Amino acid sequence: MLEVREKKASFASGRESPQSLFFSRLYIDREGRLDAFKVEAVRVFKEFYIVRLEGIESITQAEEFIGAEAFAAEEELHSLDEGEFYLHEIEGFSVVTLDGREVGRVKDVIGIRGNDLLVVAAGDREILIPLVGTICREFDLRNRRLVIDPPLGLLDINEI
Repeated sequence: MLEVREKKASFASGRESPQSLFFSRLYIDREGRLDAFKVEAVRVFKEFYIVRLEGIESITQAEEFIGAEAFAAEEELHSLDEGEFYLHEIEGFSVVTLDGREVGRVKDVIGIRGNDLLVVAAGDREILIPLVGTICREFDLRNRRLVIDPPLGLLDINEI
């Protein structure tokens, strides 16, 4: 059985070094081109991450990034410990119940403060499944499979 570990939990102190991040460089989309920036520092304010990028020294310079998308390259992500994974890695996993009943495939992960939700495509509908250890019991990374133990009614009422 694998442990679900949310990397952002390490930001609880509010001010962290870039070494505690799972990425050390961000790519910012600036009018269709990706510019790379080294991450110098990070801090959390409410539910937001405030990231200091190398070469950006003023608020005026930072304002150029308003509305821009930021990316981290998958090949540059830090390695995780055995049994840990990044949430994007479970997209496409087949989802089955403890008794082997096929539920669907992980389509997306919705980040919500407190716990994330899996969006599982089940035929012509989507089901939201909380990403918690009491429900998500086994992550088989090699076979791309997630075994769940849903509480009674979750798969029936928790659809979008």
